[in-house]
Formats: sequence, structure tokens, C-alpha cells
Amino acid sequence: MKKLVGIMIFSAALVLSGTNALAGDPSPHVSSLAAPAPSDETTNRLESESDIAKIYLIKHRMTMELGSDKTKANLDGVEVQVDPASLRDGHMYISLRTLKLSGAAASVGWDAQKQEAAVTMKPELSPSWQKLIFRAGSSGVIRPNGNPLEGAAIPELFLSEGRVYIPVKSLSLLGIAATTDQGRLVLEWSEKFIELTKQLQETEGTQATFSVLYQQEMYTPQILTSYGSGAWGGGTGRQTGSGIALDGRIYNRMEYTVELRPGVNPLRLYAVSAGAVDFSVTRTVEHSEQIPVSFTEQGSEYVELLLPESGYVKLNAGEELTLAGGLKKAGSGLDELTIIQQRYESKRNDSGKPGYKTINTAALPISDGEFNGKISFPEPGDYLLQVYSPRYIPMPESEPASILWAELVVKVE
Repeated sequence: MKKLVGIMIFSAALVLSGTNALAGDPSPHVSSLAAPAPSDETTNRLESESDIAKIYLIKHRMTMELGSDKTKANLDGVEVQVDPASLRDGHMYISLRTLKLSGAAASVGWDAQKQEAAVTMKPELSPSWQKLIFRAGSSGVIRPNGNPLEGAAIPELFLSEGRVYIPVKSLSLLGIAATTDQGRLVLEWSEKFIELTKQLQETEGTQATFSVLYQQEMYTPQILTSYGSGAWGGGTGRQTGSGIALDGRIYNRMEYTVELRPGVNPLRLYAVSAGAVDFSVTRTVEHSEQIPVSFTEQGSEYVELLLPESGYVKLNAGEELTLAGGLKKAGSGLDELTIIQQRYESKRNDSGKPGYKTINTAALPISDGEFNGKISFPEPGDYLLQVYSPRYIPMPESEPASILWAELVVKVE
């Protein structure tokens, strides 16, 4: 079914009802992964059993004396051979070779036929643009998709003695700060790292609590919880430590508590300017029949699900799941539900990261206020089934929108 590709999800609708709605339990149970509440004596200790990651940066600095005969530079305190920086028509230039030697660029290249220079920076720099293309005779910059970068007017590149030179002005787009100081060109940049120091694996709890160390001069990281295929949400947690001296850096410690669905729970540690790293926690459930279906606030008002009776269903590959129930409220336009079937991919999905991938979208008709249909599960895996409403949410200058009503987890073996 293709007509629901544009389903609009309201963030408010994703807040599932109850004290522990995502987990489906009436009361929270803190995971065995959780650390004890920090005290004044332990808040600033160097390491904690609850730490799962460390976020830090490594700064770099390269200085070059200006002059056509200056072929040496200082890179992080080490002397290196470079091509001289060039001043032309009042603009400073650096060669592609020097940029590659700096270690900031992952690759540089020159296409003689197209008369184009391509620069790809290391992802650890988290630049505004990881790759840009410069074309001879053009004062603009080209994005990887071949379109010009709007508002990026720079001097043209030039070739000299077999070297390709690009304007220093363009380096800010690539994550490098450039200045001149007393006859020297100074280039500064930093590499940002998110290092997972411990893997969270399994727990029986409905919550997991853990902490993250991040370097003080960096932004506070966030933990994001998967709402399903391509949708994430979360918060910043709470700071439980500061001024922690470790490996020559000063860190703060943030603590996070996340609600867990039964089964696998994709999580994402995100930091501004440092990117993200994905991991997962699996909540094991001994008595799956005791897990209720999770409803959003709107879903609990509108729909009743009679089958399945549990919000965590275990099946064998090839079996079908019956979805049956009825509406609590009547209304015009409440003609069908949309069932989005997603499977957890531990390695790669369409976004190139682990997480849920939508494998099927099906319409479940509503007749006389009731519905009954089957969803097949031909392959083993961890599945998330999301039940979306009919399109009854009015939208300005647009057709009505659909909203999440309920979700359940299916384990197929």
C-alpha cells in the first residue's frame, strides 16, 4: 500500500499512556544495568560502572611560514614538508597535497578531464560539508550531488608547477579554521570521537540507566530512543559529575534512564558536532502474555484491540498474527487502520545504520466499527508493529493526517 508513505507523526502521539507505556507494564522496574544513585563521594570519580561511552576531541594545529620558498610547516609540534602557501590577487591559497598531508582530509583528487578538484574530509571533523568539488574557472563550490553550493562565492582554484591550489577561504566549509598571524598561516581543526567503552546487552528490567562521559568543552550529548523506522526522540538526561580528570582531559558525566520495550531496543548516543553512535539493549521477558499492548493517549480513546491479547507475541517463522478489535468512538472517515510492519536490522538498513526497517505497510479495513485481519511473518527476527489511525486529524492546507494509536512487539523464531 503506497498511499500512506506521507503519514505524519505528531510527537505528542508518540508518548504512550501509562507510567511505563513503551514497556507496556503498569509500574517501572529499574534494569540491572542501572547504577546506584550517585552520591557526593562518587559523582566525580574517574570511572563508574555505569559509564558506557566517552566523548572527546583531539585538537590539531598547523602553521606555515608565508613565502614562495617556505616548504616546511609545524603540524602538532612536528616539522613536515609541504608546498608553500600562495598569495594571489589578495587571496591565500593552499595546495591539495598540503591539505592531505595535514591529516584533516581523507582524500583529495584532481580530474584533469573535468578540470575539477574533489576534497573529502575525515568524518571525525564533523564539517559542514564532508565533500566539496572545486572547478577551474568557477568562483563557486559544487556539492557532491553536482549542484552548486548557494552563497559560497570563493576565488577560483589555480594550478602551479603540477600542484592544484584551492582558496584558504573555502576551508571553513570543510571544518578548518584559518587565520594569518605575524607572517604565518595558521590552520586549526579538531577530530571528535564517540567511543563506546561498554556494550549493554540484556536486562529483565523495564528501564535501563547508564552514564556517559563527555569532554567539558563539548556540547551535552543526548540519548535517542527509536520510535520505529527513521524516527527518534529523547532527552539530555541529568548531569551527575563534573571536572573529572581522565586521559589528559576534563569530563562531565551525564546519566540517562530509558524505557524499554520487550525485545530489542535500538538506542542512539548523539552529540552536536561529534555525530552519533548506535547500540541496543534487549529486554528479556519470561512471561510474554503478561505484557499489554501499548496505546498512545489518542489510541486508548479510539480503539480497542482484542487480538492479540498481549503486546509481546512470540511466533515461529511462517505463522500469521491476527489483529482484531473495534472502535470506541464512531466518526466519519474512520474507514481503515494502517499497519506498519518493521523488522530490526542489526547491521544496516536504508539509512546505513542499525535500526528498524519498514518491510510492509498494509491497510486494515474497518466495517461497522470493527476490524479483523492477519499479518504474516515469513522470516525470523524482531518486529515492531505500529497501528496507525484513519486519516482524521485535520491539517491546514493539506489532507487529514494519520496518527499512531498502538504498537506491539513480535519475536519470530
